[in-house]
Amino acid sequence: MTVGLLVSLTSLLLWQAAAAPPSDSRARFSGTWRLDPARSESVAGGDPADAVTVEISQTDRELTIATAQGARRHQAGYTFTSGAPAPYGIDGSSGRASWNGEALVTEGTRLIQGQTVATRETRTLNADASEMTVEVVVIVQHGYQFRGARNYGIGKDVYTRVER
Repeated sequence: MTVGLLVSLTSLLLWQAAAAPPSDSRARFSGTWRLDPARSESVAGGDPADAVTVEISQTDRELTIATAQGARRHQAGYTFTSGAPAPYGIDGSSGRASWNGEALVTEGTRLIQGQTVATRETRTLNADASEMTVEVVVIVQHGYQFRGARNYGIGKDVYTRVER
């Protein structure tokens, strides 16, 4: 086999891998998840004794994430966009979702302690899809204009799948 033929075959295989449709592993985020408070950095407010559950449902075009903690309920809808999110500049526009490889990325706004904040959440699954890790970036768009002030927070939460 000549070097040129080997390079051509390798290029073809790499192109096919890049052009392949997304794996069905992306659909494995759908379901019910329970926060593991011992391995998580944040709790969604309220009484930490109340279990936090997240219900995720998705289609090819939309994603819904419903969060419950005690009597508190929050539901957010996201529309899938093409391409990966920009590395900077969470703009807090209407909810959008995208894929960054196998990671599910959602962006939007929410109220935290009466303040509107922009959020980006990046969800990844472990190998058997029994655990979901959520890396959260929250940006407060109000004030904090003095030197050295941080207007963002970062946290990581771990959820376990609730089997039905």
